[in-house]
Amino acid sequence: MRSFLQTLAHDLYRNYQEKVGELWIVFPNRRAGLFFKKHLSSLTQSPLWAPEVYSIEDLVYELADRLLPDRLTLVFELYQIYKEYSPLNESFDRFYFWGEILLEDFSELDKWGVDAAKLFMNLKDQKGVEAAFAGMDEDDAAVIRSFWSSFSADRLSVQKERFMQLWEALPDIYKAFNERLASRGQAYEGALFRLAAEKVAQPEYQPGARKVIFAGFNALNRCESRIISTLVERQQAEVFWDADAYYVDHRMHEAGYFLRQHRHHPVLQQTFPKKLLQRFADKASKVIHMVGVPLEVGQAKALGHFMAQHYADASGKPLDESETVVVVPDETLLFPVLHSLPEAVQKLNVTMGYPLRNTPLFSLVAHLIDLQETAMVQGEISLFHHQHVLHLLRHPYIFYHNPELAADNVADIEKHNRIYLSLQHLKNADPLYDALFRKMQTAEDAFVYLLEILVHVVAGLKRTGHHELEEEYFFQFVTQLKRLREVLTARSVRVHLETFWKLFKQLLEGLRMPFAGEPLEGLQVMGALETRNLDFKNVFVLSMNEGTMPPKQVTNSFIPYNLRRAFGLTTPDQRDSMYAYYFYRLLHEAENVYLFYNTETTSSLSGEMSRWLYQLKLESGFEVREYVLTSELRPLPPRPLQIRKTDAVQQMLRRFLVEDGRPEKRLTPSAINTYLECPMQFYFRFVTELRETDEVETELSAATFGSLLHSTMEHLYQSLVVEKGRTRVEVADFVWMQNRLEEKITEAFREYLHVEEGKQVQFEGRNIIAKEIIKKYAKRVLEVDEAYAPFDILGLEANVRDGFRHDLPICINGKEAKVGLKGVIDRIDRKDGQVRVLDYKTGRDDPRFATVEELFDGTYPKRNKAALQTLFYGMLYHESRERHGGDEPVAVGLYNAREMFEDQFNWTLQQKIDDRKTVPVHDIGPLLPRYREELRRTLEELFDPAQPFVQTTDLNRCQFCRFAAVCHRD
Repeated sequence: MRSFLQTLAHDLYRNYQEKVGELWIVFPNRRAGLFFKKHLSSLTQSPLWAPEVYSIEDLVYELADRLLPDRLTLVFELYQIYKEYSPLNESFDRFYFWGEILLEDFSELDKWGVDAAKLFMNLKDQKGVEAAFAGMDEDDAAVIRSFWSSFSADRLSVQKERFMQLWEALPDIYKAFNERLASRGQAYEGALFRLAAEKVAQPEYQPGARKVIFAGFNALNRCESRIISTLVERQQAEVFWDADAYYVDHRMHEAGYFLRQHRHHPVLQQTFPKKLLQRFADKASKVIHMVGVPLEVGQAKALGHFMAQHYADASGKPLDESETVVVVPDETLLFPVLHSLPEAVQKLNVTMGYPLRNTPLFSLVAHLIDLQETAMVQGEISLFHHQHVLHLLRHPYIFYHNPELAADNVADIEKHNRIYLSLQHLKNADPLYDALFRKMQTAEDAFVYLLEILVHVVAGLKRTGHHELEEEYFFQFVTQLKRLREVLTARSVRVHLETFWKLFKQLLEGLRMPFAGEPLEGLQVMGALETRNLDFKNVFVLSMNEGTMPPKQVTNSFIPYNLRRAFGLTTPDQRDSMYAYYFYRLLHEAENVYLFYNTETTSSLSGEMSRWLYQLKLESGFEVREYVLTSELRPLPPRPLQIRKTDAVQQMLRRFLVEDGRPEKRLTPSAINTYLECPMQFYFRFVTELRETDEVETELSAATFGSLLHSTMEHLYQSLVVEKGRTRVEVADFVWMQNRLEEKITEAFREYLHVEEGKQVQFEGRNIIAKEIIKKYAKRVLEVDEAYAPFDILGLEANVRDGFRHDLPICINGKEAKVGLKGVIDRIDRKDGQVRVLDYKTGRDDPRFATVEELFDGTYPKRNKAALQTLFYGMLYHESRERHGGDEPVAVGLYNAREMFEDQFNWTLQQKIDDRKTVPVHDIGPLLPRYREELRRTLEELFDPAQPFVQTTDLNRCQFCRFAAVCHRD
């Protein structure tokens, strides 16, 4: 059976022979015209004058005889009119988005022949309202009255009041806008349709053709309907419908909704044949394959699989590519589809435009806009937020321009935790960086800025090699940038820089890049709209899910649904009917049909296959073969991981053992606690030294907050010791320290933020809050210390250099060895023969413990890590004291910042007598023998070659572990 276009070409050639060149042929789109000419030319071997072939838009533009400005120009013109008539004062960037909506509404009103004055009626004029209803169907009038009843003057919200103000200005805006364009010989799209219909309606109008042939139409707006019916009534036109009895004769079938309307039209009904063809229901030659696939990209992969399987039939005859179409309703799947097609495909034509917003260039522009919108100026220096700087440095167009330089700068920003940085902070050996990192002040600056960056990027791409497709990105980009500049300059429109960034980004988001190809040859890859009037034997359609086919209806319009329905404008239900027709019409001549849908539920998809698939299964009577492809992903029972202590692992462990008088590395109490909590985590952190990628902290972590408090207190007491020339801290010294507290906090932040000496530390955002909290805690520490004074400072942030280390003897496989231990003691002081070893804490660490054995029991869920750590520091001090002399009792304790504000604050470590009673540990001497023994036992287990590193059995400990994913416990 012939396709629709073949039948049309055959019928017209048979009826008009050599005079076919005197016809005008009008299709819904241009692509159908190309295929029609191909079929017409195949009917004769002799030269033939071809008829004029139009799309409906082309015909309308010719009839209207007006210029259609680009969308940006139209929105600018509309804004000029809007400012004259609207009481609302809107900036252009606020107007742009809904200005496009308003333009679309005006266009739709004209296409559907709606009187704008009636639609935008003045509700304050009751007589005008009733006059507007005159002659209207009572049901439609009731709908309109019902809608406007919610706008009663005595109960208008602020939003409704603003809506009313704009609504009542719209008739004047509509009229003035059309007049302004008409004076320049211009019109927007809907006005062109209105003008064309008015021209054809004039009695003296004669088309410049023997006859006008309208072919393959479905949904017609009123202007199209009037044009066609007027010419038909004058016997100046014929209509060929691409329809099938299957869905037209079924009064409830949505695919035939518009065709049934036309069949009852007083004029158009005569253009329908008495009996429609039944090509669709030819069950013998049609097989439907419904393929459910998890994930969107999975559909593209399944497409390639099925196409490769059936690329040759049983006789080995290749699949006819010219009879094959792949329909991609979701444009984001275009590239996955192209990459998934079988290698056997010889020729390919892509009719879809690729969205510029999906290209690397768009993401680069978006990052540049973000960089500029968040930039600050201090004096003459421009400061940029680290997040947007990092996005740019990691962008492929910037990174591969100079990979080594980009990588060095990323590492430097993360290492120094630079939240805001200037060009001076960057290692700058490339002119591109000079172009990138400067703050724009005006829209004109922004034009130059973007073009200059583009020049550098293109130069880099030429060095590294690039694809022709990227040239198209840049061409579209430059074209739009120059167009925006021209429009602004031509209308002397001055926009704020913020407006320019928003406007340019919005323009790029709507652009699509066309693919060049031979439209009449090869396998066709199309969007749903491009398939109109085309027939194929092999049809592959992706994204057959509710929300994509039919597409989700998002109506951006000022005209509410009730009014749209009452005035005969398009509603969401009718749009669904349009797409239903496109789908069913595509199956007219199809023999092998593959319909793919996503089985996964996501935030944007329900995982439900399209209603049209259910209709085919239950109503069509076709042979339907269903497949649901799954990746049988059954969660395997997690296998316990363990790391055997091979020779290589033992070699790494030996770094902690004393050899030649000293170890290469020393273990800390944090490392011991980590081993007790989870030996596997210890292996990752301290044996293999795996590290997370550095990231800039925009919010202070608990560890960083603690470090800042530690640093502040060290600076305070250190400066006291240096400036007073003594280690004795008197009560009177605390006034001196309180006066210098602000200065010492700033010093701590200087070190944290890596601010050079002589430059001011800038406190911004959350750092201001953090500074005040640290100030509050530090003040409280001073108050507690003042109550304890006088005392002597023996050490501040005391470490290995100060002699606080210990080599603990252990036994490994019957051989003696020593393990190097170290720690950093926050503070050591002495008063009245009592030494205190203190550890600053910013949380609420519990100072109580029951037994030393409990501290080393890794399976005990309430094991006190802080007590183990503090006793470890006490042990280090004891070892140091034994080397240097001294026999004062040593107490260890916690300065818990949060608990220090309590009236009964007690810094000492507490040992439990029973569930209720505790005693303070004023001398750790009696505890140390047992502590050393338990520590020795733990370390011997750690270094035992037969004891592998295993995972913790307490999964709660994995919740915040950075290695949880490695262990498959995330």
